[in-house]
Amino acid sequence: MKRNWLVWMPLLALAFVAGLAIFRLANPNTDYVSSEMVGKPLPEFTLPAATDGVEGLTTANFRDGKPRMLNIFASWCLPCQAEAPYLDQLKAAGVEFHAIAIRDKPEDVAKFLAQNGNPFVRIGADQDMLVQLQ
Repeated sequence: MKRNWLVWMPLLALAFVAGLAIFRLANPNTDYVSSEMVGKPLPEFTLPAATDGVEGLTTANFRDGKPRMLNIFASWCLPCQAEAPYLDQLKAAGVEFHAIAIRDKPEDVAKFLAQNGNPFVRIGADQDMLVQLQ
């Protein structure tokens, strides 16, 4: 009879770890996301078009001094789907967006844009996430 509670120990340990993970995800330490890129120049890159109907993206597209936003997204990214309506609102307010689609297929990018709208002027395809890692 004493050993019956030992059978439940792995399940209790798993429940504790899952509860702790859920608590930390629901209550992060900060809302600020730091970036190593703040204050540094944009790395050099040349990316082909991520899908038909949009142009690819290069560092040269940012050299005219005009302010614009660079959004990194993926069709499989749930937060990217959630932010799509806000990007459309910013586009309507006059913000120009360029984008980099990471680890995505052209047909998946096209489907994402059809479902969520396309606020982007250009979208480069970064299959290996090399621009992010520079």
